[in-house]
Amino acid sequence: MTTPPSSPLELEGHEQQTFRAFLTAARLLSNAIGQELRRETGMTKIHFEVLSRLEEAPGHRMNLGALARDMAVSSSRLSHIMNRLEELSWVRRLDNPRDGRFHLAELTDGGLTAFHRAALRHTRFAQERFLAPLSAEQVGQLRQISNTLLAQPPSGAPLTGPRDRPGEAAPDAVEADVYGTGPTLRL
Repeated sequence: MTTPPSSPLELEGHEQQTFRAFLTAARLLSNAIGQELRRETGMTKIHFEVLSRLEEAPGHRMNLGALARDMAVSSSRLSHIMNRLEELSWVRRLDNPRDGRFHLAELTDGGLTAFHRAALRHTRFAQERFLAPLSAEQVGQLRQISNTLLAQPPSGAPLTGPRDRPGEAAPDAVEADVYGTGPTLRL
């Protein structure tokens, strides 16, 4: 009796195990940090990510289109997130002075305070649950692997967040530095 040939739709055993382990570890870590942030600060993971990106941006401002792309969410989803963050007085939307078609997100003082409170717990979680089990060498390897995956996806095109219309140019990305968005990581 012969073994049937491997299907081109299946990964080899060690490849499948590696891929599943990566996806499972990423999902479990993501879920755990989301639960911990919510329990200890009342903040959702996606709200923390918005505040984090704005905190890192020059002037605590970022173009909404660039923010959506960097976070790999649609403009519609980011709009809903921004509505909630504005209700909490953690962010505000501003008109873009150079192009009225686009808006900026700005971190408020209250948002900065909320971010710093949550960042302490986020950092502790990252140190205890993500970094502590790994050696310095493994952390470096993981960073290299992650950067490789982000730079060279299987399709050969850079990974980007969803756009509202396929093939849509990112006119706001050209003005990133002018409007305090800094360089953007296209996830």
